[in-house]
Amino acid sequence: MADDNSYQHKFRLRGDYEIELDLPEDLNMADVHRLTQWLQTLPFDNRRTRDTATPRERGEEGPTGSASHGRGS
Repeated sequence: MADDNSYQHKFRLRGDYEIELDLPEDLNMADVHRLTQWLQTLPFDNRRTRDTATPRERGEEGPTGSASHGRGS
C-alpha cells in the first residue's frame, strides 16, 4: 500500500504476470542499485518447472533410483 511519500509502480514481468512495488517518491540511483542487488540474491536458478525437471525430480523413477524397464522378478 502506497503512502503519501511513495508511488505504486506496476510492472508486467511476463504476459501473464504483473508485479506491484511501492517505491519512495524520491527514489534515487543508490536505491535502484540496492534493489538490483537484492533481486540478484533471489534463489531461482535451481528451480525447475515440471516441463524441465528430470524424471527423478518429478518422482517418476522407481525405488532404486532408476526408471522401471518392465523386468520381472
